[in-house]
Amino acid sequence: MDSKDRDWDFRKLMKDIEFLEDEELMGLVRCLTYDMERKERVGEPEGSVSWWQEIPPPIPQPQSETESPNAAPENQKQQRILRGERPDPEKLEDIICRMMASRAWTTRLQNSIRDLVPEFDHSLVYNVLHGARNSEHALQFFRWVERAGLFRHDRGTHMKIIEILGRASKLNHARCILLDMPKNGVEWDEDMFVVLIESYGKAGIVQEAVKIFQKMNELGVERTVKSYDTLFKVILRRGRYDG
Repeated sequence: MDSKDRDWDFRKLMKDIEFLEDEELMGLVRCLTYDMERKERVGEPEGSVSWWQEIPPPIPQPQSETESPNAAPENQKQQRILRGERPDPEKLEDIICRMMASRAWTTRLQNSIRDLVPEFDHSLVYNVLHGARNSEHALQFFRWVERAGLFRHDRGTHMKIIEILGRASKLNHARCILLDMPKNGVEWDEDMFVVLIESYGKAGIVQEAVKIFQKMNELGVERTVKSYDTLFKVILRRGRYDG
């Protein structure tokens, strides 16, 4: 048997596998494995016929008159029905982000969000900030929940809004929020200043990046290798910094 005949027999076998049930398929795999191992042990001559090349193809089961050739198995139909009857509920933060994206930021929208949310906790506020379609929506939501007394921002939500505003180059807003943190009972840490220094650097405003670095010392925020490294990268990105 030449290689062409063996290739044809193997393709024929693979086509026949489509009609096998799971248990029959597993038995076929075990037999194939045994057949290959036996050939390696015994050293059968090339061109010998394997058992699977002599298996007659299984007879396809006739379709019923009412069954469509493209009809899906019954279990798949049932799964689709179950998924259709019980869709995964949309997350609350996704609903809020969609509302902010499709409507103007007005008192009416704020009241709609307030009616929708039983309690504004850290997870919800953080996820809304993270999922907001743009930085303006995030900033409006950040300020509103605080001013309305719905939520007291913590380190995590402060860090998130500073990152968002920094990426959007709204650096004055980010700077004000950072420097006002102690008024809200939240302490500074080096990582927050590092984010702002990086943002000024990416915007090409090296002087402000240096000022924020110097401000850390004035405010008593410890500067480690992390903040020094960030500042040096900002300076090197622009080539040099004069005075």
